[in-house]
Amino acid sequence: MKTKGALQMKAISWDKLTWAPAVIGRVLIAVPVLGFIGLACSIYPLGVIDRLTIWQAASRTAALTVILIGV
Repeated sequence: MKTKGALQMKAISWDKLTWAPAVIGRVLIAVPVLGFIGLACSIYPLGVIDRLTIWQAASRTAALTVILIGV
């Protein structure tokens, strides 16, 4: 007796799952990268957490100009 409809199960062809390793690999890379970006965005204005802002921690403009020219 054959069943039809939702009860009928078909065998999964492994040829149709060739995309799976690529997707899993991308997810394994994307999760830590997105986590790091979220962490960086959450503490962005602070150079030293809860102590200095980026603007307070930066050097004078003249010193940064010399560094820029040297690069």
